[in-house]
Amino acid sequence: MGQGGTGWARAAKLAQPERASHSAAPRVLSVAGGGIILKIGTVSVNEANSNNLRKSFLGLYRKGGMFRRFECGDGWHRIIYDLSAAVEVSACHRGVDAESEQWPLVQQVKEKYGGLRFYL
Repeated sequence: MGQGGTGWARAAKLAQPERASHSAAPRVLSVAGGGIILKIGTVSVNEANSNNLRKSFLGLYRKGGMFRRFECGDGWHRIIYDLSAAVEVSACHRGVDAESEQWPLVQQVKEKYGGLRFYL
């Protein structure tokens, strides 16, 4: 792969999430090496949205990979859903069997520097 990963990952990085209001007060996550990391609001997709994605795309988010949780806010849910659907359609068009080991497996989904990272 060249710089920037797959085309899907680049497309996801360009998309912007829906902005959610963060009513929770900032809380310090860690203080190390003179830096402070703050958490404002939630950093993971809520349980209902997470379950919706996992049930809708059983093959992509199956056990056996490194994927554990969505490390991004709820504003990314629709983009992740559309991206997951596009990955499955692409795999079907390439003739990959959904039961085979060649079926795409999501390794990580996270928000970093304001962009979405979607790793297969």
